Order: sequence, then structure tokens, then C-alpha cells
Amino acid sequence: MISVQRLLAAIFLSLIGSIGFAQETNTSSKDLKRKNLKSTSREQIKMLHDGGVLLVRLSTKKNAIEALRGLGKNEQANQMQKNQDVLNKGIIRAFKVEYKFSPVYFFYSDYSKNVSNNELNAVPFLGEDLMPDKSIQVTQSKFLTAEFSSFNSVESDGTALLIMNEKFEKLKRPFPFYVTERKGTPLEKAPEKVVRKMERKLNKFYNK
Repeated sequence: MISVQRLLAAIFLSLIGSIGFAQETNTSSKDLKRKNLKSTSREQIKMLHDGGVLLVRLSTKKNAIEALRGLGKNEQANQMQKNQDVLNKGIIRAFKVEYKFSPVYFFYSDYSKNVSNNELNAVPFLGEDLMPDKSIQVTQSKFLTAEFSSFNSVESDGTALLIMNEKFEKLKRPFPFYVTERKGTPLEKAPEKVVRKMERKLNKFYNK
């Protein structure tokens, strides 16, 4: 007959073994996930650099502007339109000057659905004057997307540039999918500083 002490010892050893196995399984699962993320990021950066393109989405503030006009606030609507045009032209200029990692094209947010459905032939891509340019034809089928946005937090606020997949879903690390510039940089200078940072990050990750 097994003594109580031996039985308790056997149960204890069994529990220790189960905990150890669970810890090893958990560690193995995390390592596999980390490896898969790294592999996916490598594929994405190579695709973008070696034959892919970056499609940058520009905001129109269309709904807000139309709402102001509906309230008879045309002066405010005109000023909002002017500010957005200045920002969008600054974004295009920033990429033209600072970004060399891949071909880059620009489109208005109104055509986000076409882009996410890979219907690029239905998207009017924009020239530096923000006007549709029929001479701009995107023939590549593989691409990533990007956009500027504002961020606010307890610590700081400012401007961010995000790189996303073709469905406008945020990428995951270790891909360098975002850079920021804190508030205080003049509006016309912020895009250039942010794009310059992104260019450096993309090249650094590609050359690892």
C-alpha cells in the first residue's frame, strides 16, 4: 500500500513536470510567432524595395468642409480647404525630395476602396499640383500604403507617418511601420522631417 507521503511526492513531481512542459510550450510558441513576424517583415520590405510601390493616401477633409458650407460658413470652409491643400502639397514635395526607397504615388482618400480592392486602374493618381494626372499609371500589382495622421497622448502630440498593407491595416514589428514628429515643427516642414526619418528606417531594416 502506497503511503500518503509517497503519493503526495508523486503528485508534486507530476505538477512540477506539467508546469515545466507548459512553460517550454509557451516559450516555443512565442519564439515561433516572433520568427514568423520577422519573416513576414522581411518579405514586405523586400517587396516594397524590389519591384513594389508605396501608395500614399491624402486626406480631403471633404465631409468637414461640406458640413461647414451646409452651415453657411463658407469662409471657414475655404480656409480648411486651403490648409489641407498646403499640407497635401507639402507631403508630396517631401516624398519627392526625401524618399528614394521605392516608387511612390499619391491618391485621395475618396478612392480608398478601389485601392484596397486592387482596382488601381480606377484610381486617379495625383500630380504635384494635386490634380489628377492621366499620365501616371501604376502597373505594379504589389504595394504598401501610407498616410500622415495626427497623434495625441499624455506625453506629447504631433505628426505621424504610418505604413500599412494594401488593406490599410497597420503592419507589425519588426517592420519600421511608423515614425513621428512632435508638435512644434512648422506645418510646411513636418512632412519633410518625417519622410526623411522613414527613409532612413526603411533602408536600415532592408540592409540588416
